[in-house]
Formats: sequence, C-alpha cells, structure tokens
Amino acid sequence: MLKFKKIFMILFIYFIIMLFYIFFMKAENITIDFFYTNIIFIIIYLIIANFFIEPNKVFNFKLYRYNDKLSFLREEIKVYSINIFTIFMCVSILNCIILLIKQGYFDIIKSLYYFLNIFLIIEIAYMCILSFAFKKQIKQLRYIIFIILLSMFYFGTFDIGITPINIFKYISYPGTWYEILVHYMVWILGAYILIDYNSKRVEI
Repeated sequence: MLKFKKIFMILFIYFIIMLFYIFFMKAENITIDFFYTNIIFIIIYLIIANFFIEPNKVFNFKLYRYNDKLSFLREEIKVYSINIFTIFMCVSILNCIILLIKQGYFDIIKSLYYFLNIFLIIEIAYMCILSFAFKKQIKQLRYIIFIILLSMFYFGTFDIGITPINIFKYISYPGTWYEILVHYMVWILGAYILIDYNSKRVEI
C-alpha cells in the first residue's frame, strides 16, 4: 500500500533542492509561511501529489475484484490518502528541519496548520480527478484541475472578494480550526457527491 521507495526518493530530492534554494536567501526572509504561501512550493506539492496517481489503464485490471465502481473508488481514495498523508507529513518535518538549519527555530502549531491545509486540498483535488477516472479525457482533466488550483491560489492571495469559494482560503487568510474543518468538509462532500454520481453512470 505504502510506496516506500518512491516516497523516500521524492523526499530526498525535495530536501536537497530546498537546501540549495534557501542557501541563497536571507534567514529573516524564511519562515514556516514561506513554504506554503509561495506559488513555487504549491507547484512542487501538486507535482509530488501527481506522482501517486496511478494511470487509468491500471484501474481496468483492478476493477474486477470489486462489486461496484464506488467500492473500487473508495479503496483508491484510501490508498492514495495514506500515501500523500505520509509524504506530506514528512515534507512538513523536512521544512521544519530546514528552518532549524537556517534559523534555529520553527512553529510547530503553524506547521500542523499548513500540513492540514495542503493535505486536504490535495485530497479534494484527487477525489475530483478520480470521479472521472474512467473517462477518456482524464489526462486533460488533470491538467485542467492543476491550472484551476494554481489560479485559485494566485487570485486567493488578493482580497478581491473570491476567497470564500477558494479552496486555498485558509492558507492565504488563516482561520480557526473549526472554520477550516467546515470549509474543507464542504469541498470533500461536493467531491464525494461527484464520485458517487459518476460511479453510477457506468456499470461494470
């Protein structure tokens, strides 16, 4: 279930790249916010998450083991969630280590806050992609969702009245734990309804 070799290699490459990246920056410019409010890092996180999405052709070989498509998709969400939870928890730890190397301290509460945001954002994006897993245009959909997410993040950094419907809302504008849980639960519910709807449109 856990792709240990892939996770280790990605984390190793990430850590080395980040060390080189921050080496040329002043220590006072680097905080825990720097790793989660910078569009460069958001792109990196989305690319990392993409590595754990299996090709559609693999689904056709797995599907026969399940009674219906919804059961199969639920299992795929479970496996993917465990993998991205593990890798992004490790990424958060690496970010803290980098801060310790550069500044000598980090904020553990903020680290957990940002980790929760990034994990849920990627989880929701994956659920939306997976709901169309058996469509021929799935690759194009992945690119479209990638662009939509980057656009949301970019425009969400400006206070122009669209942040309530922006999935990145509580990265750009920190809120309470209750607010972010309600915010993401609404998105997760919407993504699940989409999965449930599409899974019933095509019979096995």
